[in-house]
Amino acid sequence: ARPGREPLARRGQAHYGGFNVRLSARANQKITTHTRTNAAPCEAWACLAGVPPQGQQPVSVVLLQSPANPDYPGDWIQYPNLNWLQPTFPSKGTAYRLSPDKPLVLRYRLVILSGEADDATLQNLWTEYAGTEK
Repeated sequence: ARPGREPLARRGQAHYGGFNVRLSARANQKITTHTRTNAAPCEAWACLAGVPPQGQQPVSVVLLQSPANPDYPGDWIQYPNLNWLQPTFPSKGTAYRLSPDKPLVLRYRLVILSGEADDATLQNLWTEYAGTEK
């Protein structure tokens, strides 16, 4: 392949690939993913909550996908035993052709909160972020 023409794909075009967040082991770990495609824009976020090493209370790490990302929303690959959050890119079974004339821009928002984030908090974080990404 010529420089600048290499395709970008997930491992085997079906497995992991994209933005990865891997955290330390958490006591009482809970991973929640949310994708709602019948909303406008589609909603896509995940939250990993639990008590970190030497921690006294839960901490939530929230990952929001930008509606402006190509192939949005990416699906969620989960490896709970690895304390892992990952929205994939590109879509399963596809390759994204990189070009020097068209930059690839992927955006995410990472939010860290004290305590375990509830559904209302996650929805509010999403609504705020999606409003800034239009």
